[in-house]
Amino acid sequence: MFNNIVKPMSKTTKTIPAKDQNTEQLILNAARRVFTNKGFAAARMEDIAAEAGMNRALLHYYFRSKEKMFDMIFEENLQLFYGNFLAVLQQDVPFKDKIAMLVSTEIDTLLEHPEIPLFIVQEIARKPEQLKDKMKTIRIHRFVEEFGRQLTEETQRGNIRKVDPRQFFMSFMGMCIFPFIAKPMLKVVMQQKDSEFARLMEERKKEVTRTLLLSLEK
Repeated sequence: MFNNIVKPMSKTTKTIPAKDQNTEQLILNAARRVFTNKGFAAARMEDIAAEAGMNRALLHYYFRSKEKMFDMIFEENLQLFYGNFLAVLQQDVPFKDKIAMLVSTEIDTLLEHPEIPLFIVQEIARKPEQLKDKMKTIRIHRFVEEFGRQLTEETQRGNIRKVDPRQFFMSFMGMCIFPFIAKPMLKVVMQQKDSEFARLMEERKKEVTRTLLLSLEK
């Protein structure tokens, strides 16, 4: 009589994969591309999962919300963008050599991560108050202060003409960053492929360095 009793179906036990840094970084890289292309508001978790080549369940296993993901990427981008500057200034080399090293470091970083400038600009426009907090986290003010101190010191030694450190810093950043922000337009105007653009940026290291050093001559 008990043969007709329907037995409950056994539930399939799902194996939860162990989190690993490679997968997490894969997700963050995919999210960075999606956020850069679509912006924070329009980006969906489904978009990021598709870009990373995984299902949404696995994505949620690593990151519960796009806000957390975005915050991590924003701080990571700032660190990539500014993180090596202070180390360059601490090198025991002439100040003018440091200028060349800073330019090379910045352009190399942008060639490897060309999406960073636009990503940061979009975030500043969306949530400017967050930039101040993140800048404190990576201590960018230490670089700006040290940069200004060394520039003033070189002026007092008579090695360079007197310049406003703020103006010089803006010139340095603008000449390095602008081609990457304007890359889509420049590729059309100059009819260049990605490989040609990369070669042009390698040449630009010397051009930017030469321009900056000329601006310091007495």
